[in-house]
Amino acid sequence: MMNLGNRVLGYATCKLVVSQAIPNMRLIEINSLHTNEHHRRKGWATKLINKICDEADEVGVGLLLMPDTAELQTWYTTLGFQTLQEKPVILMARPPKGKFE
Repeated sequence: MMNLGNRVLGYATCKLVVSQAIPNMRLIEINSLHTNEHHRRKGWATKLINKICDEADEVGVGLLLMPDTAELQTWYTTLGFQTLQEKPVILMARPPKGKFE
């Protein structure tokens, strides 16, 4: 969660998963990412994702997510995520330290 004073600017929900798409890697799935509508397009979601990536790197855990749109897929690509599949849903991952092994 990201706060500005006593106002919540954004939050993400995550869960630990086991994926056949990336064997032998501990993964956290980012289920949702939300930014307060009054604070959108100001970089807060990027800061939140970067914080999640930094913390995942510290403990050696990869990240997995399923963006709803091609626009989000492009945005996540700029943050180091790679597309694993596009159909039936878009599936993207980012390994620890940003390197697929």
